[in-house]
Amino acid sequence: PLSGQLMHANAHPSSTDFFAACRIEGKQVRWLCSTQEVLDYACAWQAASRLKSARFLKVGETEPWVINSCRDPQTIADTIGCDVIPVEREALYKVYETISDEEATSEAKRWNDRSDHLANISYSDILKACKVTIAMRRALDEHQADGLSMACFAMIGDLDTTSCLALSALNDSANNIGACEGDLDAALTLYLLKAMGADFVWISNPIIHADDKIDLAHCTAPTCACSTALNYKLMRHHESGRGVS
Repeated sequence: PLSGQLMHANAHPSSTDFFAACRIEGKQVRWLCSTQEVLDYACAWQAASRLKSARFLKVGETEPWVINSCRDPQTIADTIGCDVIPVEREALYKVYETISDEEATSEAKRWNDRSDHLANISYSDILKACKVTIAMRRALDEHQADGLSMACFAMIGDLDTTSCLALSALNDSANNIGACEGDLDAALTLYLLKAMGADFVWISNPIIHADDKIDLAHCTAPTCACSTALNYKLMRHHESGRGVS
């Protein structure tokens, strides 16, 4: 029906001429030949526009083994347009130290009550990790930011807890995202996917098996997918044996 209307209005020949002329002049142009492609392009366009105006916190430095991530906030600002605000880890720690057990109780209870199993951890470990969640949310509110990347391994040594639950909670939220290991590329990608309508986003290390199975292993996995709550166990952080993941 759409193509028929275009032909009737002589729009199709005009469009092909315009498309060809733009290509000859070296301009970027895309041919959309269905209503669905127009809708898909509109979705991608609004997501890219949101990314350009987004703001992210870079808490601490990118972990040294992360080789694929841009470390320079100015490079990201110049190429994409969004703001990346460097924040010292100690600034987040100061907020963390002001949070009482009572303030973290509801968050910790939610994790504890929905967990299938606690493996070598206690409720107090969960409570401590959930204080990180509250500290991150306050930092995002203070800077009016949309997401953050966290130097998470450095934090384990500094606070003897992990940011795994905090980053998972941010990625489960409606508007915010959280990337681990100080990975700015991951933070921008998570935000872009969420802006395109993905209802669950996360980082993972894929392990492909011979029997057509795949493990997506990481500590920032979401607790819901496609509006369905997922089962999970809480355990020590795999590499360090500390905190909760």
